[in-house]
Amino acid sequence: MGSAPALILLEVDGEREEVAERLEALETLARRLGVPLKVGRTQPEMDHLWRIRHAASPVIAARAEQGLVSMQFIEDSVVPDGCLSRYLLGLDGILAAEGTDAVVFGHAGDGNVHVNPLVDVGRSDWRERVGRILERTVELVASLGGTLSGEHGDGRIRAPFHERVFGPDAARAFRAVKTRLDPSGVLNPGVVVPGADHDPLLGLTPRRRSG
Repeated sequence: MGSAPALILLEVDGEREEVAERLEALETLARRLGVPLKVGRTQPEMDHLWRIRHAASPVIAARAEQGLVSMQFIEDSVVPDGCLSRYLLGLDGILAAEGTDAVVFGHAGDGNVHVNPLVDVGRSDWRERVGRILERTVELVASLGGTLSGEHGDGRIRAPFHERVFGPDAARAFRAVKTRLDPSGVLNPGVVVPGADHDPLLGLTPRRRSG
């Protein structure tokens, strides 16, 4: 599995007989599709497989040693069931066009994946490339009927794109609630509801991540 472009971890639960049947069905499907499948039936075997998922942060830290910095400006977009493959393929094309790699992991069953672009901050145009990646990713997510964040919130980076994703009515409602509860605009300005001339990448600073 060392050269696989992607890995999927599946957990099967239930009564002993149910688990055995479901594992057999997975093995049959894997043979039919011609994809490798490794089954963990004992606790040590299952722990070994889950270490693959837990290796994401060390991989990111290792790439930082090569001058690449993980930046969560895309974060954890969510797309509807059946659209995940289109999102991942589209995202791959967006990143490739800007010469940028990424570590991607998350929850395939929910269409929710975390994207950690590995940005070469040694290039003078890194901020412009980040801006283009963000804009094109927003367009992709909106076209698939998704949202820009499933778990981590939109904050300031994704605030300017709410109207594009949720529509003008929702954006107006966000602003109306904000204005009613915070007429002076002193509570987390720019979060969820962007201010005038809001720059989503303002304050984005490279920070290397340790393992």
